[in-house]
Amino acid sequence: MDRAIVEDIRRSIEEMRREQREVAARQEEILQFLRAEAEHAHKIREEAIALQRVANGRVRRISMLAVPGILLCVSLIVYLSAKYHVLF
Repeated sequence: MDRAIVEDIRRSIEEMRREQREVAARQEEILQFLRAEAEHAHKIREEAIALQRVANGRVRRISMLAVPGILLCVSLIVYLSAKYHVLF
């Protein structure tokens, strides 16, 4: 083979290898970014779940106070209405 052809092939192969290394480095950067984003999303999900549990506990406690209070008020309204013949 002609030396010029061999040299041209060698340069082409070196350039392809260099480009492959650049692509691999870029892929590694993207992979690290995606892993960081996935970890961040996981932390946000965990925090959201914890907040929902706290909120559910608060709703449960408020309901334990509010529902009997509402029932008491409705009962008193019915009692007073019946006593003074307002509804009947």
